[in-house]
This record gives sequence, structure tokens and C-alpha cells, in this order.
Amino acid sequence: MKRVVFLLAVIALAGCATSTPRPEPIATSVMVPETEAPVIGTEPDTPAATEVAAVSTLPPAFEDECVVTPADGEGPFYLAGAPIRDAFSSLVTSGMAGDRLNLSGVVYLEGCQTVLAGAVVEIWQVDAQGNYDLSGYTLRGGVRTDSNGAYAIETILPPSYGGRPQHIHYKVIADGRPAFTSQIYFTGDTRAAGFPTSMLINPVPADGGGFAAIFNIVLAGQ
Repeated sequence: MKRVVFLLAVIALAGCATSTPRPEPIATSVMVPETEAPVIGTEPDTPAATEVAAVSTLPPAFEDECVVTPADGEGPFYLAGAPIRDAFSSLVTSGMAGDRLNLSGVVYLEGCQTVLAGAVVEIWQVDAQGNYDLSGYTLRGGVRTDSNGAYAIETILPPSYGGRPQHIHYKVIADGRPAFTSQIYFTGDTRAAGFPTSMLINPVPADGGGFAAIFNIVLAGQ
């Protein structure tokens, strides 16, 4: 008996699958007033030039509202001379405790139709144990806004301390303008419950770990 071997051919049709990248999370922005009087004065290291550029559309945070950011107290722990970079600035060092926070936004002039380029956005805050570095520049520093008025700084989520809500101090320094000083607060902190929601940030989980928040700043005047 002849043995017949049948070969079974399987034809697979391979298709290319495409996927759309998941958009980055977006958080709402801005700041909060405090009972302490604002301290605005001339800073020793003022940027050499200030540029402004018109913007045709507003980012999501300002589609419904554009309000001048309130000033807030500098507090006793500001140290002049912190490092300032021309691009993205990370204040996080290897092994530093605390959840990472990518803080970014745009500096606008009043009306949110004009951005402020070449301005310094400088921040300072406590570490994960609630302490300020008073002898160096740990968790102190800043970055210049780009031609679109944008800035981006990596830091950590600050804890609350001394009965105060979580907060990050900051200044905006630009040629020809008085330094603007204020603070950033967090929606998840019950100590900040009395502040308007439009003046709080709500960090969201970021791809790759840590958190991200958008914090736009609107300065009075043109």
C-alpha cells in the first residue's frame, strides 16, 4: 500500500497594527494667596533681556478663565544665588527621598494673550523631611522661560511642616519688571481647603513614575 503524505499549508496574513500614543496627563494650574503680605523687590541677578511673543490660542487651563496670579509671602528661607539654567532644570539628585514632581507651565502677561520669554522662574522648598537647605542649594534653583514663555522644573512633592499646607515658593524675575513672589499649593492638602480651586495644583501620576502638574503664571501689566 502506497503511503501518501499530505502536506498541509497554512497561509497567515499578517497585518500591521498601529496604536496611538496615550496623551500626557494634564493638570490644572495656578496659585494661592496667603495672609502674609507679599514681598516684591529688586533682585540682584536680573536677566539681561525680556522678550514677549504673541500667542494665538490659550492652553486648556485658560480656556474658561484667565486671572492675574496673586502674590504671596517670600517667607524667611529664600537664598539668593541658586543655580539658574537656560533649559529644563532638575533639582533632584541621585538617591533623594520624595516623589518626583515635574512642574511645567507658561508665564503670561495679563490677559493671557502675550507670553513672557527669557524670564527666570525660580523655586525653593523643603525636602522630604520638611527641612530647607540653609547652607547650600538643595531643592533650590530655576530655569529661564523659552521663546514660548514655557518653563519646566523637576523637583519633589513637598510635605507639610509646622502646621502649614504643602507649598512650593517661587519667584519670576525679568528685566524691567519688579520680581514677582508667590507660592504654589496642593488640592490634596486639607490645610489648603479654604483656597479657591483655581489657585491650586493637583499633581497627577506621570508616565514613567512620579507626578506631573501644569502651573501657569499670569503677571499683572503688559
